[in-house]
Amino acid sequence: MLTPTLTRPAVADLDDALQRRQFLAVLAAAGLLTACGTDDEPTSEGAQPWSFTDDRGSVINRPGRPVKIAAYETAGAALYYLGLKPAAIFSSGDMAKSKLLEGVDLTGIESVGGKAYGEIQLEKLAKIAPDIIVTAYSPKQGDPVWGFADKTVQDKVAAIAPVIALDGTKDPTAVIARFEELAKALGADLAAAPVSDAKKTFDGAVEELKSAAAAKKDLRVLAIGGYSEKLYVAKPSEFPALRQMKSWGLNLIEPTGKDPLWETLSFEHADKYPADLILVDTKDDAMTTEQLAKIPTWKRLPAVQAGQLVRWQAIEDWSYTRYTDDITVITQALQKANRTTAA
Repeated sequence: MLTPTLTRPAVADLDDALQRRQFLAVLAAAGLLTACGTDDEPTSEGAQPWSFTDDRGSVINRPGRPVKIAAYETAGAALYYLGLKPAAIFSSGDMAKSKLLEGVDLTGIESVGGKAYGEIQLEKLAKIAPDIIVTAYSPKQGDPVWGFADKTVQDKVAAIAPVIALDGTKDPTAVIARFEELAKALGADLAAAPVSDAKKTFDGAVEELKSAAAAKKDLRVLAIGGYSEKLYVAKPSEFPALRQMKSWGLNLIEPTGKDPLWETLSFEHADKYPADLILVDTKDDAMTTEQLAKIPTWKRLPAVQAGQLVRWQAIEDWSYTRYTDDITVITQALQKANRTTAA
């Protein structure tokens, strides 16, 4: 893990100063840097220097507290629910249709993403001139951090503004705590009623899930996603929200496949892991329950016949408001579910 102390994020294996000058020169030639600050002039309000250490160990220094923020969609939603509205968000496609941004007031937020994951409208981002860019990453994967197609795109974005990346592989509550630290450093009022009330509601939802899980501890729960005519069985140990709900007592099945995140099955083997309640991934590219219902072997599963299916997001929500909703939906389904498998 890199642990540099710098004003701009590290650009590995490149001459940093030359790389940045060359990229900014291109933008300047296109007339796109009229609003952009430099390391020698404040781009934020206040005269006090600002610093934050992200989860990669990179120390981000700014001449003043950042005001204008660009963020990857999951990070942008996390900051929004803590009282900070990003100036720009890059998402995987139409920002208005993103499930990860449901509930976020997008008024005044510029979309700088492309039509596919990792695409960034660099010229538009440069015109917006953010003070910082916020996203997440996986320590196992390293660069590029989340939201960028590759390291080249990441380096170009980092030349516009420093990138702050938080570890998105920790339990969701731990990730939320880190976003709270960042939001507080950015001036958010975490004691404000919307934020503090959301935490109280979340704590109540967790206790209700624990109670339901204890009452239905014999019910087997399976998390799946249907993609490209294959059934993907999630490994709870690799999905932070599933891992955390399992620690709260949810009896989640752990598949044995060798792949890191999922065990991939043909639908002929859809009954490999008998389950009483099935969590179905709702990502845009996942098969819907209507599409799954057309597959004969899926329709024969006892849980499916009993209607014991519930939505699940493989990509976690990093706000107490959204995480509460995720937990509540599963809790209610668990409370209604009955045993369909043999003892």
